[in-house]
Amino acid sequence: MLALLAMLVGFPLISWYYLKTGLDYRMEKMGELADRGQLPDFQYEALSGNALSSQLLANQLLVGYLSNGAGSDASMKAFKRLHQQFDERNEVFFLHFCSDTSLATAQQLLQSAQVNQLADTSQWFQFQLSTSEVGHLAKAVGLPYADYDMSIDQNTLFFLADSLQVRAYYDFTKEEDLKRLVEHIALNLPVQKSRQELIFKRDKEK
Repeated sequence: MLALLAMLVGFPLISWYYLKTGLDYRMEKMGELADRGQLPDFQYEALSGNALSSQLLANQLLVGYLSNGAGSDASMKAFKRLHQQFDERNEVFFLHFCSDTSLATAQQLLQSAQVNQLADTSQWFQFQLSTSEVGHLAKAVGLPYADYDMSIDQNTLFFLADSLQVRAYYDFTKEEDLKRLVEHIALNLPVQKSRQELIFKRDKEK
């Protein structure tokens, strides 16, 4: 009888506790996100040759990075880790906007992508833009930007969701910031159907 009572009363309470703590955690993390800017309309060709536009990415989850040159080794290592985390998710994209349009920098960008296992042209995109274009992007997404020397804060990643809204910023040199970014991306991902669900759906359609 006691065992039955524990099953009827104790187990639902335990389930409620874990559900409640999980919900509280999600609400706390989602509360860290706010509308801080918006990526403006664009249509650029990536170094990979892929044409990409704001319209195509409007409903996706994006991690963006702006740099004056090819970017630091630390930034590429951060993107490598993020790519490994979300390699199987086709809703997540990584964008690097570089303000140096030289051929030497293009070669450096492509080589860095290869070294850091970022040659995935379906998820990782590098763009060479003019300094004025990168400055325009920096101001639109709310990054500190110095007009007098065309410089930006080069340790900052930004997370975009909900129609290209900038939701938060992260310093990729700080481990806690990278962990926070991973959490924010994961919490915004749609529920992924299991392989069995997909197989069942395909069988029904036959």
